[in-house]
Amino acid sequence: MKLKLIRIKHIRNRIAIYYSLLIILIIIAISFTIITIFSKQFIDLTNNIVEQKMSIITRDIDRRLNDVKTLFTYIRNDQNVQNLMAMRTYTDDDEKSKALNISNILSSKYLYGNSLVSNIIAVSADNHVLNPLYSIKQYRDMIIDNKNYKNFVNGDYFSRFSTPITFPTDQEENMTITYYAEYLSNKDYGKLGYILINLKKEDLFSDIKPFCTDTFDATFIVDKSGQLIYSIGDIPYKHDIAKIDKMDTTVIGNSVNSININNKNYLAYSKELNGYPDWLAIGLVSKQRLTEKLWLMNMIIYGIGILCIIMVAIIGFLISKKITDPILDIGNAMKKLEDGVWPEKVKANTNDELKHLATGFNRMVESIKSLINDIYKEQEEKKKAEVMALQYQLDSLQSQINPHFMYNTLNSIEYLALKDGANDIREMIQSFNILLRASMSVGKQFITIEEEISLVKSYLKIQECRYDKIADFTYDLPEELKYKKIPKLILQPLVENSLFHGIAPKDSHGTIIVRFKCVDDKISVAVIDDGVGMSEDEIQNIMKNVPLENKRSFNKIGLVNVDERLKLYYGDEFRLKIFSKIGIGTCISFYIPNIE
Repeated sequence: MKLKLIRIKHIRNRIAIYYSLLIILIIIAISFTIITIFSKQFIDLTNNIVEQKMSIITRDIDRRLNDVKTLFTYIRNDQNVQNLMAMRTYTDDDEKSKALNISNILSSKYLYGNSLVSNIIAVSADNHVLNPLYSIKQYRDMIIDNKNYKNFVNGDYFSRFSTPITFPTDQEENMTITYYAEYLSNKDYGKLGYILINLKKEDLFSDIKPFCTDTFDATFIVDKSGQLIYSIGDIPYKHDIAKIDKMDTTVIGNSVNSININNKNYLAYSKELNGYPDWLAIGLVSKQRLTEKLWLMNMIIYGIGILCIIMVAIIGFLISKKITDPILDIGNAMKKLEDGVWPEKVKANTNDELKHLATGFNRMVESIKSLINDIYKEQEEKKKAEVMALQYQLDSLQSQINPHFMYNTLNSIEYLALKDGANDIREMIQSFNILLRASMSVGKQFITIEEEISLVKSYLKIQECRYDKIADFTYDLPEELKYKKIPKLILQPLVENSLFHGIAPKDSHGTIIVRFKCVDDKISVAVIDDGVGMSEDEIQNIMKNVPLENKRSFNKIGLVNVDERLKLYYGDEFRLKIFSKIGIGTCISFYIPNIE
């Protein structure tokens, strides 16, 4: 009851509330959109920065690793090293001399001046260390029995970087990374041994430290098995970091994952090294760092939104006080008009703008009512005119047949009168009367197919008297189609064309077949003759209504007449189709609806 009272007596309050709620929703939507867009842009900006830094980091590591590979390429192409590695030894002295010479070449040409490389060691194909110092049993066993070396030799690799190791002596920290590579002969590509290039781990990754500490809370270089290669930062490495499930988000080629370490959430960005895909660079960014700035921005936007909402509520209430009851009357009248009911005139008991509004609305309703009545009248008149024009066109097209046919029939009667045969004349006149009655019957535009066939027979009987039956006439009419409706005298012009312009010119007996067939919800009608036929150009000219030079060609007036009648009765899809081949004959077909 209270709500009903408010609805009746406090419309200004309701309008103010609705208006305020609308503006509030708009402000909330705008605020949410701004926050969403700004947050996305901030995250995208962060991701772009991370992408750039990850690219710099992986590119720098790739460059250092490629330097090592290039160094090995020089060693592999060194002819002196090739000769020494391929040389066979038969005594211990020869073996020591070979090891000394190889060691001297590797040290003097490829080791000195290279701060990244600690030493280079050659190993023969039968696992003899070709270095005077490291060929001592203690060192040799440490090299040959090293797990990384065994995995490389047994794993059928051409080259591979090891995990950090304590090469060549036991130390507390793994400070060395070894590059293992097969040493092949340049002549026959046979395996001559192996080259071990020992790298200083800290020097290998020294250039990436500034980029890592500036962007990431921690950076890890790991291999695909999750083994740690190098780390930067104070966050301890967990083996699960390299195996966390990937989320749906992908940032410009980097995989982004979320991980919790020591009750802190981090975003883990990963990128493979292009030059050595077995290694993966992983950078951790604290989610708290990303959300602190977003939180401050959100608070500012929400604060501004709340102030706007308060101002809108006050302004909405002040505006609603100026709106009075006539607005409701106009609204109800508009609702009736919207539902299709003509409303009564709106009355306004004021002398201000609301009265002008009500008067204008009443005038608008009267104008719409008058306009709709005019449109209805115009449409009715237009429909009547179209029906009359259509009927006139149908009558005109059908009437074209009568004078033409009567002229030919009278010529035939005159021809028979010259001959001495009164019975033939009587039969001819009887057939002519049948056709004449059908042609001149008014108001009967459709007859049964059986009746139409009877008219064709009467027409052919007249022509037999003149041409001594130059053609046999047969028809194929299924029993169920006999009483289907067809336009009156639609077949006679087609049979006439077949007789006079198909069979008569070939100077021999012919055949005319009229065939009916039920096809889905239509009836297929075809008039077929074995006359002289016509070319494709003649068919195209007939269908385009172009004048023909050959007088013996098909009668276009009759064909165009039939085609236009079919179009007017049934529409564009029910048109004549002509198939013909010179010397074979012609088939003219069309469809009619299957109706009683």
